[in-house]
Amino acid sequence: MKRELLAKLLARSKALKLLRPLRARGLLALNYHRIATALPEYCDPDLLSASADAFEAQVKFLRQHAELIVPAEIEDARRDRRNRHVLITFDDGYRDNYDNAFRILKAHGARATFFIASDYIDHPRLPWWDAITALVGSTVVERIELPEFGLAPLSLAGPERAAAVRQLLSLYKALPLARAKALLATLQQLPGADLPDARSQWMDWVLLRAMHVAGMAIGGHTMHHPVLARLSRAEQQAEIDGCAARLRSELGIDMHCFAYPVGKRDSFNADSRDALRAAGVRYAFSYYGGFHGLRTDDDLDIRREPIEPHVSPELFSAICTLPQIFCRER
Repeated sequence: MKRELLAKLLARSKALKLLRPLRARGLLALNYHRIATALPEYCDPDLLSASADAFEAQVKFLRQHAELIVPAEIEDARRDRRNRHVLITFDDGYRDNYDNAFRILKAHGARATFFIASDYIDHPRLPWWDAITALVGSTVVERIELPEFGLAPLSLAGPERAAAVRQLLSLYKALPLARAKALLATLQQLPGADLPDARSQWMDWVLLRAMHVAGMAIGGHTMHHPVLARLSRAEQQAEIDGCAARLRSELGIDMHCFAYPVGKRDSFNADSRDALRAAGVRYAFSYYGGFHGLRTDDDLDIRREPIEPHVSPELFSAICTLPQIFCRER
C-alpha cells in the first residue's frame, strides 16, 4: 500500500517522468506466472500475475523505456551504461504463457524467458500447489485436523477456507519432501476432495519449440518443482540434471539459466548452487523480490520482482524507473 501511494504521488507530480532518463545500473528481472483474466477455481489464485490487457500495457511500457534482454545477453548488458536492462521471466510452463503472453510478446517484438518444470510438460497434471487448493476447496468437511503435522485445527467456514489453503501451502513448502507428500496424501483422503483433470493447463513441447524458434529463452525449473533445500544433494542434482536432459532432448539447448522453485531465501542452499554449477548453469533466479544492481559475485541468486494483479500502471512505472526504491525483498 505504501509503495502504491508513493508511486501515485510521484506520477501525479510528474517526478517519475522526469526521473525516467536516469539509468538504474544493474539488472531488473520481473517475474510472472500466469496471464489470464481469471483462473479455474481449483488453481492457486496467487499465481495469477496479470490479465492479458494489463500484461500488454506493461510490455508496451518496457518496449518504450527499457531494453528487454534474455539471460544470454546479461554480460553485454552489464557493459552497456546507456540503457535500462529488464528481463521478463515466467515460471512453471502454463498454457496461458503461450496463448496470452507469447502472443503479446510477439506482437510487440519483445522477448522473455520461460522457466519450465519439465515433468509437468511430459505428464500434465495438477501441481502440488493447485492440488492443495483443489482438495481443500472441494472437501465437504468444515474443519481439518492434522495434529500429526503440528497444526491446530483449520476451519473451512466461509473465507477461512482460503486462509487454510495458504497455511497448508506454507506448511508444504517447509516440510521435507517425504513429509510434504504425506501431507498431500492425507488431504486426498478428505471427504469429497477431488483432483480435476488439469492437462489443459500446461504447454507441451511443440508449443515450447515454437516459442524457442521465435526467440524466447527457455530455462530450467527442475522436473517436479520441489523445494530444493528440502532435498539431499543427490536428489537436487537429479532434479536439475533431469530437467536439463529434457530441455536438451526436446529443444536441443543446454540449460544455462534456471529458476529456483518457490525461490525464497530458504528454498535453495549451497548444495543447490553446487548442483547448478555441476550442470553448467550460468544464471539462477530467485523469487524474494529486490533488484540485482551491478552485483556479479552471485549470479546464482539473481533477484526477481514479482508482478501481481494489484500492481497498477503507476506502480509498474515506478518499479521500472526506480527499482532501487520500489523493488523490495520479501
